[in-house]
Amino acid sequence: MKIAILSDIHGNFEALKSVYADIQENDVDNLVCLGDMIGYGPEPEAVVNFMVEKGIAGVVGNHELATLEDALLEEMSGDARASILITRTLVTDNTLALIRKLPRYRILDDMRFVHGMPPDSATTYLTWVGDGEIAERMKAVPQRMIFVGHTHHPIGYSFDAIDLEVLILQEGKTRLRRNTRHLINVGSVGQPRDGDARARYVIYDTEADDVDLRFVPYDVRKTADRIVALGFPTYNAQRLFPKKTVFES
Repeated sequence: MKIAILSDIHGNFEALKSVYADIQENDVDNLVCLGDMIGYGPEPEAVVNFMVEKGIAGVVGNHELATLEDALLEEMSGDARASILITRTLVTDNTLALIRKLPRYRILDDMRFVHGMPPDSATTYLTWVGDGEIAERMKAVPQRMIFVGHTHHPIGYSFDAIDLEVLILQEGKTRLRRNTRHLINVGSVGQPRDGDARARYVIYDTEADDVDLRFVPYDVRKTADRIVALGFPTYNAQRLFPKKTVFES
């Protein structure tokens, strides 16, 4: 079985459409979204409607929670708070009702899907915790495979009950070790932050036991122009582009 795992679309409908087209060319059996469908980007309503239309299961992210709960805004950066306030004006009551029902995590066979960190955190960053806590959290859940997002940076961890090993995920396939637990951060569809403008997602092949980190080009300028036109922080548009690119609206 092949499962496509998406995360952190952040209202970037152009990136999502390109990623979905790539998925359609790869004989994928199932799709899961790890949250943050909205926030930062200009088309949150279109993104959510598309996910519903395609029947893509999801979990809640911190941007969904902040769109619903004022208390979470205080924990965000200034740009993120401003983006959430604009996002609230761009989504319908139906979308708010839908994201209110999103679970904290999903389980499929021997896989757990959560936005931030296992077992069910939508707000804890992988980069906030040390190796010891990562290992403990991996041991605390029964699933062998754990998929997370939230940091926008693809990375993986293997844990054999004794040692925790970092997996540096490169574009393409990474073979996993059998009889070993793995935590995979799938990166971001709509806001990658490693200097490469292409959208990211992962395909996990349960039979081959490998993860395929996919890089997908899309019309970055179109999304950036919409971000600025709607009054989002210009930084949201600037960081869509490769490093050293100067965005002029």
